Amino acid sequence: MGCCENRDKSPKPVEQIDRDYSLVSKEAKILNIQTLSNAKDKKILDIFTHIKELDAKEDWELVKKEENLEIKKRLGSKYSSDLIVSKLQFTFDSYVPLIIVLDELNLEAHRKQWDTNFAVYENIEEDSPNNFLLYSVFSILFFKTEYLERKSVILEDSTVSIVVYSVEDDRKPITKSITRAHTHLSIMAISEKDGQTQMTVFNQTDPNSTVGKMGTTIGITKLSDWANALKKRVAKVMNTHK
Repeated sequence: MGCCENRDKSPKPVEQIDRDYSLVSKEAKILNIQTLSNAKDKKILDIFTHIKELDAKEDWELVKKEENLEIKKRLGSKYSSDLIVSKLQFTFDSYVPLIIVLDELNLEAHRKQWDTNFAVYENIEEDSPNNFLLYSVFSILFFKTEYLERKSVILEDSTVSIVVYSVEDDRKPITKSITRAHTHLSIMAISEKDGQTQMTVFNQTDPNSTVGKMGTTIGITKLSDWANALKKRVAKVMNTHK
């Protein structure tokens, strides 16, 4: 009897095949997500390293805690000492294929379906799924502000992170008609924990307006609404795929 005759030829359950295939790091490699070590933009490494330093600190203040969701804040980063850094961490109800999460966060046609505070969401440059230059206009009630941000998707260990920071570009010059906010740092980290997708979101933004700064404290508490909107949208997309 040959060696091959002894192999277990029984088929794996579909659930097991999908589970093995859908781990974040495996999916990232299939999608050719760039690794942190190969990223050409040094700003990405700088932000990534600093976020790890901030996350390790013990001065985070708990803002809100719900089932599968937690919001914290602290004052200051090396980019700005007097602006709040927020940390949102939440878990989806199941494991979500990486490509679905990335598309919902990065692509205009998807993002505006659920993140309704964006009046404009335009990728001026798009090298999906890795690099984007995003122009957006955020509008809520009587407050409106614009952003111009570089976004890069990075694989580091078993986590895929979307690293975001503000830039200037002649194609979208600053004008007097609308205030331009400045994103000092933002990371949306996607990982897997106990068979579920987990997201951890760090952000420090200067709204460059008195009204915007006044709304920062309220805005942080509303991060749970943002997380729930994303979870609801992802659930709908997954049900459609089924």
